[in-house]
Amino acid sequence: MGSENLLVADITQVDTGAMYPLGTIFEEPAGYGSKRDPAVAASRKDRGIRKWIYAYNDSGSTTARGTVISRKAATTTLNVKACPTSGISSSNIVGVGDHDIVTGSYGWYIREGWCEVIADTGGITVDQPIVPGNAVAGTADTNSTVTAGGFGYASETVLATALATCYVSCQG
Repeated sequence: MGSENLLVADITQVDTGAMYPLGTIFEEPAGYGSKRDPAVAASRKDRGIRKWIYAYNDSGSTTARGTVISRKAATTTLNVKACPTSGISSSNIVGVGDHDIVTGSYGWYIREGWCEVIADTGGITVDQPIVPGNAVAGTADTNSTVTAGGFGYASETVLATALATCYVSCQG
């Protein structure tokens, strides 16, 4: 289901029952949210669109703001979990959490656009591709090899466990 006729009243709403089909994509226009939060809308004004994807948190724990998520192994539906630290490619990344989604619940994750991403133990370096973290599940590292297959890039340098502003473009 595309976003052409989709109206999402509250993108941060989390439900224990599905409100939309899994995999539904919502396209948020630049500056969206002015009625919800004028400060957020002003900060997003010149950052372009963001795409959100509707998924089921099947991880066994809450996915928090900045958590990098991937498809749960051996599933064809959008059951997601915090991205593991090994055996995962960037093409399996579904999105990044913008707000807490408790396990066993449905909610929206950022699929494409600017967002905050949790840095792995090595931190994140500005202007480098971001890749799945290799030490802590649900985090991201940067890779100085510009040809490395990442799922986005960092716009700032941060230390381990901090939130870094990144542009993501997820395929999973």
